[in-house]
Amino acid sequence: MTAKRVFSIDELARMICQNLRTPTYRDSGTEWREESQALLHVALCSKIMSEAALDVLWEDSATLGPFLSLLPPTLSKIEDASGVACPPAESWHTFDKYAGRVKRLFLRGFCPRRRGFHDDSPAYVKLATVRYREAGVHLFPRLRLLQMKLFLSGDPFIDSLIPHTVRRLNVELLLLGAAYKGGDQVPLRALQRISICAPLLEQLDLKPDYLLAKQAMPVDFPRLSTVYLRVVPGRVGGDIVKSCHLFANSPIKELVLYTNPIARDFWEDMVPPVFPSLQSFTAHQNPYHSLQLLKKLATKNLQNFTFSHHRWPATTPHLEQCLELVNYLKDRFSASLRSVRINMSNYGTSHAADFAPMLLALNELAFACPTLEEVDVSVPLYQATSVTSMPEEIGRLWRKSSWPRTLKSLRIIHERDGSAQT
Repeated sequence: MTAKRVFSIDELARMICQNLRTPTYRDSGTEWREESQALLHVALCSKIMSEAALDVLWEDSATLGPFLSLLPPTLSKIEDASGVACPPAESWHTFDKYAGRVKRLFLRGFCPRRRGFHDDSPAYVKLATVRYREAGVHLFPRLRLLQMKLFLSGDPFIDSLIPHTVRRLNVELLLLGAAYKGGDQVPLRALQRISICAPLLEQLDLKPDYLLAKQAMPVDFPRLSTVYLRVVPGRVGGDIVKSCHLFANSPIKELVLYTNPIARDFWEDMVPPVFPSLQSFTAHQNPYHSLQLLKKLATKNLQNFTFSHHRWPATTPHLEQCLELVNYLKDRFSASLRSVRINMSNYGTSHAADFAPMLLALNELAFACPTLEEVDVSVPLYQATSVTSMPEEIGRLWRKSSWPRTLKSLRIIHERDGSAQT
């Protein structure tokens, strides 16, 4: 078979082009340019390979920058979407030729080309509104992943921003001006529109500026399996937790929760048990609230649990709560757990004896869980502590013979003189 016939097979051509670059963007602008140059040379030098090379070259975009020069002239300096007429379809030909190839669009974050942080969300909203309002066409019709910040000043016009092809959505919902009068109904309506516009959505990373309605009916995401809930700095962490009931009708298998401190009494009016299909739970908060949420889970098949207490200084009460957390995992999920990861590296002191009860509890958990395959625990022991100088009851846990042979991965890390010891 000749090279021409090989390259004419779309699947082979695309596979070759995929190997000319690494996925996503690097922190180094130089590496990103070298990868792009290889694909650019293929696109310019081979008619047979050009389409496959362009597809791979344009499938990821960390900014709107490359597309601005392709816009119709009347939209090149758009300041306000209101009152602007959408240019005729023929004037979008060049823009659509490249925008139609984009599958992952990151509108905010680090951009190697600009060598700094950027946020193109406002420009995207303006352009997408103009295009969709009159023509009913999305700017990037083949998107699979979209990351953006959305400012809500009233009823959100979500339809123009999110094509039905989106599988992964990372969105920060911020309220402006009159939107505060609508309170929690504004972000709720935005979430409802997202569920309609993106019926194939599988992963949602949500960071709402305002609590979502506590008494609202659940929002239907028929394919949603992974949810990241993040609290905006300065907001109450309990607000985002109380919104968990909005996903009661969705087949959530993985939950990742980032919150700040929560008042203890808020659990009294917490929603009924949620997430009956949950298999993986990651909590970035203090152990007490992780335990309370664990008690609210309806699932009986939790397989992966990760807890990290690195945002605030951990104290002795936190360590006692972490011990209670481990014991609860053993009592309720011993038949299903496959991995347990606990990070207490932000604990205030560094005495090995402080961690003995928790590590011993983890050891008991490992023997009580026949399905457990991975244990990963990180504790701070800074005072030149060596394993041999630890008390026998805790020092023995650094020996593999003290753990079940069914474990496939065991890591007990303690920071010593600035370095990690396993």
